[in-house]
Amino acid sequence: MLAVVTTFAAAAAAIEVNLVHRAAERVKRIATHLCAHSVETVREPGPNLQFLRLNHGRSLVDLNGIAAAGMLIMPGGGNRAALADRGTTEVVICSI
Repeated sequence: MLAVVTTFAAAAAAIEVNLVHRAAERVKRIATHLCAHSVETVREPGPNLQFLRLNHGRSLVDLNGIAAAGMLIMPGGGNRAALADRGTTEVVICSI
């Protein structure tokens, strides 16, 4: 995972913290960790939310983050159907 974070930092790409089991403290700890590894833009769902067609915490996204992205890098088993409906291209990382 650190390689992905390093790549995002080098590309000056934004990372949005999007969790199924969301808790404000958990989101803040992850965002702080990412910033400590040189990620300049860490998005956290806040007052600027859009609800995807999901029934868990990942339905909350930032309007300027996941909701506006043309491409997303996400783990295997992610909620690609909700994003495909929006015309978003997904790059899926699967571990073997």
